[in-house]
Amino acid sequence: MFGQPSYLGVATADWVAALKSSDSLERRLAAHALAEIGRTAREAVPALTEALRDSVSFVRVWAAAALARVEPENPDAIPALVAGTRDGIYFVRSLAAWHLGRLGPRHPGIEAAVPELRELLNDNDPSVRAEALLGWSNYFCHGTRRSAFRGVDRYVYERVRDFLARRHKVAGRGTHRFSCDVVYGERGLLRLEARRRPCRRR
Repeated sequence: MFGQPSYLGVATADWVAALKSSDSLERRLAAHALAEIGRTAREAVPALTEALRDSVSFVRVWAAAALARVEPENPDAIPALVAGTRDGIYFVRSLAAWHLGRLGPRHPGIEAAVPELRELLNDNDPSVRAEALLGWSNYFCHGTRRSAFRGVDRYVYERVRDFLARRHKVAGRGTHRFSCDVVYGERGLLRLEARRRPCRRR
């Protein structure tokens, strides 16, 4: 029907029905579609809430992200995304970090996710650490961000420097051998702060 909320030409009601599909990828697509429709997909809230209990963890994360966009004040969305950051599958943790960062600092209840994003910076999977770092970048992309980026850059640099010093059995903290120029340059560590600033040694 003309004027009915839709995504890719498919109406909200049909995407809601797709959340019941036996195909997990189709359920995931349905959640994504409802997120893209946004607040006008309010009729999807009960189905998205039910999808938070889906048997497949990546579907749960997509459903939580959709719920956060369709009904931002919904109290179940952020806890479900936070749960995703603790999932045993690395790409689900990455996905949860990406969605949390995308919501931004003004989203209701997002503060509860900050410790989890910080913890993911220590994840044993490099792709999760990278996504968590980008999540921080997205989280702080609203308003003044230089000081926040600088703090995250400092924290990540020191963790990487300490790791390299231990791995290469360097005496002390390794600030000379693994300076900012080395870690961010030769080693290729992502730096959030756009403007390069010298690191102070500790």
